[in-house]
Amino acid sequence: TDSCDPVAGCLHAPVQCNDGDLCTIDTCNSSPEGGCVFTPKNCNDSNVCTLDSCSSSSGQCINKPISCDDSNACTTDSCDVVAGCQNIAISCNDSNACTADSCIPSTGCSYTSISCDDGNACTNDFCSTTSGCYYAPVSCDDGNICTYDTCDAISGCKYQAKV
Repeated sequence: TDSCDPVAGCLHAPVQCNDGDLCTIDTCNSSPEGGCVFTPKNCNDSNVCTLDSCSSSSGQCINKPISCDDSNACTTDSCDVVAGCQNIAISCNDSNACTADSCIPSTGCSYTSISCDDGNACTNDFCSTTSGCYYAPVSCDDGNICTYDTCDAISGCKYQAKV
């Protein structure tokens, strides 16, 4: 600010460029247009995994981690500093051939027992955790040589007398 004092002569006091905001860099533009310039403080940490801001009370940069939680229990959520949020599908394979494996977004992995019932009364149906369903033939041998031993797929073993 320029002024003139009758005793001291011309005075040139510097312009005070302070907007009171700790999140700006305050400078005086010495060009002919002059004036104060209030440049926002750059708090960008070049990390897409943070939300960048400036604390108006302290002037300090805040780089708060963002949440990549997609509320899907079937994904593993993380943030890559270059690519951003990553929501990778999880594997629900329990390596048990006797379960149907799936994932429900609200609850996560689900392992439902499978049915090995083939509807045939002439087989013993069971499940091996490593190989899956097996259908072993039922033995209808009643140990009586005087009967014909047969199996009906619906009703099971039948023993008919030999005549």
